[in-house]
Amino acid sequence: MKALVIADNEKVIDNIGSVLEDFGYDVIVYRWLLKALDNIEEIAPHIIVISTEDYPRHWKTLAQFSASNSRVPPKLILYVGSTQAKLSEDEQKKADALNVSGSFSSENGFGELRDILSGIPSAAKKEPPHEDNAGEGAQNGAGDEEADGERAECPCSFVFTNPITLALVSGDARGYDGTKLEFSPDIPSLAANLPEATEIKAATIMVGDDIRPVSALVVSNDSSRLVLKITA
Repeated sequence: MKALVIADNEKVIDNIGSVLEDFGYDVIVYRWLLKALDNIEEIAPHIIVISTEDYPRHWKTLAQFSASNSRVPPKLILYVGSTQAKLSEDEQKKADALNVSGSFSSENGFGELRDILSGIPSAAKKEPPHEDNAGEGAQNGAGDEEADGERAECPCSFVFTNPITLALVSGDARGYDGTKLEFSPDIPSLAANLPEATEIKAATIMVGDDIRPVSALVVSNDSSRLVLKITA
């Protein structure tokens, strides 16, 4: 069995690797997320542990990419850091939607990771939502406003393979209306060579908890922002 660890802190890598080895995993380490994404199909890991401390946004890209590009999606586990005890409520909702197997911190050692690997849900995933927050939304109407905002601009994530260089391109997606999408690459140079009308055949989009492979057509590209038409 293989486990992929994506983190930058040497001590964290050593500690996580030691726990994984205790459970019989061969550990493969990457410090650069994009490089890991480029090789994930070849590695075919059974488990992926990624540091959200090092990659606070990109773990979502990893989750949807690994889910859509693997016959048997690997079990994804999030390391949230040494000072943060758990994910925020909003991030936990995203993790649940992406079928993340669990999250842990090293605040009290790595016992939580051992629990997750043993199939025991972490304490953080058992905690019910805070009823006080829900009540406030109902009283002041904030919940309705947030719902309207979500309907006005559907939250989504998007990642694709550059059809010319075959580089994996991740970034911020916004304004998806079911057909068109605005996309700002994390590394603009990776998408700068895509002119208007370029067809992107290998892409993945996540809308809510729906993850699916799609194709796209470049409508415009000013290097820092692409407008894409989702075609399938």
